[in-house]
Amino acid sequence: MLPTLVHEDGIYTFTLWRDGKKVVHTLKGFCVGVHSEPEDGLQPSLRAKVDGPSFDGILYYIWVEEFNGDENFIWISKNEFELLDAILIEITEDLYESQSYEFTRTTLNDMAKNPTKYGPEQLARAMMWIDDESDIHDAYREHPLDHE
Repeated sequence: MLPTLVHEDGIYTFTLWRDGKKVVHTLKGFCVGVHSEPEDGLQPSLRAKVDGPSFDGILYYIWVEEFNGDENFIWISKNEFELLDAILIEITEDLYESQSYEFTRTTLNDMAKNPTKYGPEQLARAMMWIDDESDIHDAYREHPLDHE
């Protein structure tokens, strides 16, 4: 059976097959990706989070960062990676075309000064986030050359 990926209303639903049984992962996050990395270069802490074998020294997995900062890692096979990567690229392109979020400079400044007034989804759309130490980060201000 082939894996599937559906995105609807901010929720990603991955359907995988494990030992002939359908396994569904429903995840909501602001960063979602399928990754392939050489196993010998992985941080031990990341390797411990991805429960599955590597293929020819490469580890394949789904990574989701939730709006609250939690991360999920789901092992996938090489074939699943190739199929899901293509689907995710198409979903991402469709999202960028269909959604545009514009904030006024006043709103962005207020978000940076008063992040608790805004929900994690609003902050994520403005490319801002709060780290474990409750510090606000602004991708545009921290890396201005990346966005010119």
